[in-house]
Amino acid sequence: NKIAKLNQKDFDKAVKEIEALEIPRLEVEHIIKIIEVLPKNGTELRAIVSNTGTILVDENVDKIISVLKQYA
Repeated sequence: NKIAKLNQKDFDKAVKEIEALEIPRLEVEHIIKIIEVLPKNGTELRAIVSNTGTILVDENVDKIISVLKQYA
């Protein structure tokens, strides 16, 4: 339940980087929540998006986590 503290510039940059991955069914609302929490692994990431019924394949999880590592 920890909320990450990114400045607005980094937050916006992270949103654009994840949007650029063009992951199917990953909505802007998901992206914002992901960046707010900055999950450290796939299990945490999947927990964030699973409540909306969105399922991420391992390849996409790895892509998102690699982007997030820049901001951790």
